[in-house]
Amino acid sequence: MRRLVVAGCASWLVVLPACGDSDVAFTSTGGSAGQAGGGAAGAGGGGAGGAAGSGGATGGTTSSGGTTSSGGTTSSGGTTSSGGTTSSGGTTSSGGTTSSGGTTSSGGTTSSGGTTSSGGNAGTGGATASPTGCADGHREAFADPTKYPKIAGCAGGFQIPGTTTPASQQPACGRKAGNEGSNPSGAGCSIEDLCAEGWHVCKSAGDVAASSGNQGCAPDTGVGFWLTRQAQSDGGACAPPPAQNNPTGCGAFGLTVPASCAPLKASQRFSTCDANPPWKCGTAAEYLTEAAVIVKPGPGAGGVICCKN
Repeated sequence: MRRLVVAGCASWLVVLPACGDSDVAFTSTGGSAGQAGGGAAGAGGGGAGGAAGSGGATGGTTSSGGTTSSGGTTSSGGTTSSGGTTSSGGTTSSGGTTSSGGTTSSGGTTSSGGTTSSGGNAGTGGATASPTGCADGHREAFADPTKYPKIAGCAGGFQIPGTTTPASQQPACGRKAGNEGSNPSGAGCSIEDLCAEGWHVCKSAGDVAASSGNQGCAPDTGVGFWLTRQAQSDGGACAPPPAQNNPTGCGAFGLTVPASCAPLKASQRFSTCDANPPWKCGTAAEYLTEAAVIVKPGPGAGGVICCKN
C-alpha cells in the first residue's frame, strides 16, 4: 500500500490500495472529528467507505461516487437535477402562455362577431311597411298616399265579429282579406286582416287625427262607411274601451256623431247597418253592443281605416 500526503490549510491522507479494490477514501486531518474518521478509515482499510461516512459528518455531503462536494451537491450528476432547470424550464409549460394564447379562442370574438348574424335583426326589423296600408295592396279611401302617407281606407269584408273583442285584435286569415284580395268576403278574417303588415285598424278618433295630419275624414270616404275601433258609451259619447256602443268612423251613412268623436263623422247602430248591407250590427237586443258584434260579409260599401304603426 502506498501513501500520498497532500499539504494545505487542512492536510489530507490519501490511501491508495496496491491492487484489487478501487475505492478511494479521503480523510480530513483538519479536525478532531475528521481525524477520528481518518483513524477509522485507517483501521478499517477496505471499510473506509463507512469511515468516510463518519468523516462525511464534518464535510456534510458524500456521494457514492466518493466525490464529496462541500457545496452539498450530493451527486455530481445531481447537476442534472440542478439542471432540473430543464424542469424549471417547465417555463415551457408556463409557456403554456401558448394556451393562454388561447386568446385565439377568445378571438372567438369572431364568433361573437356573430353579432353580424344577430344583426339579422336588421332583417326582421328591416321589413318595410306597405305604402298602400291595405292587405290587398290597394287603397280605396284616403287614396292619395302622398297626401295621406300614414292613413288608408281599405275596402273588403270580415266575418269574425267586432272591433272591441279580443278575437278582432289580431289577423286571423293571414291578411288575405280585401276587395281585391283572395278572400274578398272576409270568411275567417278579422277587421285586422284588411290592413297590411306594419299597419293597424285605427284605434280611436285621436289615432285618425294624428295619422291624417289633423285632416280628419278624407272626401273620398263619402262613399260607403269606413270603420275604426272607436266606440261610444251608452249615452252616445265617444269613449275608450270597454265602450261597445255604436261603432264609429267616416262615411256617407249612419248616425251623426257628437263633438267628442271629432274628426270622425258617422256611427252605426243595428238599424242603420240593416239598411246598408253587407254591414250587420246585430239585433235590437244588442243595441248597446254593436261594436262587439259588427261584421261585413262582403266587399262592397266601404271597409276599415288603417293607420300606420
